[in-house]
Amino acid sequence: QGKQRPFCSKCKFYINLNEYETFDDHFEQCDDNLIPCEFCYLPYSMNQLENHSRECRSNEISFNEKFIEFIVLRTKYPFTKEQIRFFLQQQNKSSSSSIDPHSIIQTLAVYGSTFPFDLPRRDCDICLEACPYDDIYVFDCNDSHKLCYKCYYQSCQTKMSNGEILTCALCPNVLKESELNQLRISIEELKKIQDYQIKKTFDVYSSRTVGMIKCPKQDCTWVAEAADPNERFKVNCPLCKHEFCSLCNQQYHYRTACQQLPQITQRWFFWCQTERERYLRQRAEQDTTYQVQLNEYNRKCTENDNRNRELRRRYDELLHDERYKAQHCR
Repeated sequence: QGKQRPFCSKCKFYINLNEYETFDDHFEQCDDNLIPCEFCYLPYSMNQLENHSRECRSNEISFNEKFIEFIVLRTKYPFTKEQIRFFLQQQNKSSSSSIDPHSIIQTLAVYGSTFPFDLPRRDCDICLEACPYDDIYVFDCNDSHKLCYKCYYQSCQTKMSNGEILTCALCPNVLKESELNQLRISIEELKKIQDYQIKKTFDVYSSRTVGMIKCPKQDCTWVAEAADPNERFKVNCPLCKHEFCSLCNQQYHYRTACQQLPQITQRWFFWCQTERERYLRQRAEQDTTYQVQLNEYNRKCTENDNRNRELRRRYDELLHDERYKAQHCR
């Protein structure tokens, strides 16, 4: 699987030369006395311990993953993380005692460059690529759909882009926090996904629960429960000051019923767009006094069109300036 690594007689590990220019560079920095890190308990020389401990303290991956990464860089022949992970699982099954890094590395060295096990593999239900079992996530849904972690993450990103609640990629089973925690991504990215799922879950709950009132503005988090779920009243959001109807979340419409609002809004839009001018033309033909109103209406339409064109021109100029500054300025 790869070139044999040189053995260091000081630390008793095989050395990954990708981390050093020459073996002598490692040997000069190495130490006979290895000290376990206080966070991961893995052995490091005094020259490495301070920098490692600083990184290890802030690194929130599990101990098992740190152990695997440690072993991967110190085996006699290069092996993948998946192979080392599977080998450790087999060792844990056959031995109840704690596993020592040196004993693991020496055991693997006996097998040479050939990994001693065939990794069990399974096809991802989306990309159909054969992946090691450890790289497949099994969803907690009725059909137990199985996805590789790459497809799992891409499915979450797609649903977030579409504003959908996060579910299994192949069925409507809503993902729980424990399932999202299995994503192999950074802590910051995982926090974003968890926060998104909490918000979407609550949005679905509030929209389906009679009496729950939520501010319809996208970035507002205000929510309350109405004393009478069937009463219609004007809501003034205490956070963003937005006013809306308690039943339909639209702009408050006083004496108009919620069911009538879409039709009235459509009729008003239609009147503003075409019917007002048609009405004035018809009246102008019947009464010359309406000709004055028609002329005034046409004048204001022309002014409005000119103003919109000027605003668009100015917007394009500002956009061009910002792009220039982004490319040429610090």
